[in-house]
Amino acid sequence: MTMGRSQRRAVVWTLLRIVFTTTALTVVYFVMPLDARITAATDALLALGLLFTVGVLVFQTQAVVRAARPLLRAAEALSTSFTLFVLVFAVTYYLLNKNGTDVFTQPITRLDSLYFVVTVFGTVGFGDIAARSETARAIVTIQILGDILFVGVAVRAVVEAVRRGLGGQKGDRDRSGPGRA
Repeated sequence: MTMGRSQRRAVVWTLLRIVFTTTALTVVYFVMPLDARITAATDALLALGLLFTVGVLVFQTQAVVRAARPLLRAAEALSTSFTLFVLVFAVTYYLLNKNGTDVFTQPITRLDSLYFVVTVFGTVGFGDIAARSETARAIVTIQILGDILFVGVAVRAVVEAVRRGLGGQKGDRDRSGPGRA
């Protein structure tokens, strides 16, 4: 089965939006001022960041159901939600490191923090950076549980939204009768 011109155009635009969104969010991570010390307010910011990510995922999942091309919209939803999820933890680890040198096995930069989040998410854990303090280990544990939830629940929710979106389109075609678009 070959793709028509409008389908190819939709795929290209979707990929461009994914690249743009991911790049923009990552640039914001690297340029935003992160000079705060970890306090109860920063803990609240981690929780708010995770809640915001869940909110974005819920909003995006609802958009998948209504989308003309649910599969493409699902790709955007997952990439945006994943990027936010990773960056929330990258900010947290970076700020933890600024609080003391005993938090990780080595001092980490923003890039190191992002690298650490991705290695934990990928469960590869190269061992070059490891959580040393109890606080860092607790947050890594929260991230690991979040990773499992993200892969299990978020992906399942988006897949279900695609199914519903495609089912709704099929129902629209069935109601339009033969020969109608």
